[in-house]
Parts: sequence; C-alpha cells; structure tokens
Amino acid sequence: MLLATLIGVVLLLIWVLVLVDLVRRPDLRASSKVLWALLVLIVPFIGALIYLIARPGQPSDHELAAETREGDAPFEPMRHGPG
Repeated sequence: MLLATLIGVVLLLIWVLVLVDLVRRPDLRASSKVLWALLVLIVPFIGALIYLIARPGQPSDHELAAETREGDAPFEPMRHGPG
C-alpha cells in the first residue's frame, strides 16, 4: 500500500512538473502549448512521458551546448620561463 502511494505521488509530481515546464516555455507557440497540454491532460502519465521524450530542446540548451563545444580546447601544458 505504501509503495503504491509513493509511486502515485512520484507520477503526480512528474505530471505537474511537465505541465509547469510546458507553460513556462517561451519558445513554444500558444497552439503548440495547447496541443501538448491537451495530450498531457487527456492521457496523463503516458502524455507526460511522450512530452519528456519528444520535448524540443530549449534555446538555452543549445546555447549551453555551443559554449561547451567552443570551450573545449586541446590540452596544452603551461610553459614557464623562456620557451
């Protein structure tokens, strides 16, 4: 009984977090948000799982990945003195 309650609470938390993420996304149009919200509300946990898998990346995700790629330089040891 306790395990079922714990699983239910976790699933409810994931469902709520998906809806909050969906509402707060500035990069999605209103029509896309409505369609995703309908899917998540009509088929709650399967819809949330589909959203998490198919969720388009946020612009900040792409910027972070680009910064990481630009910052990766080959290792060069520091040289001291005349070189």
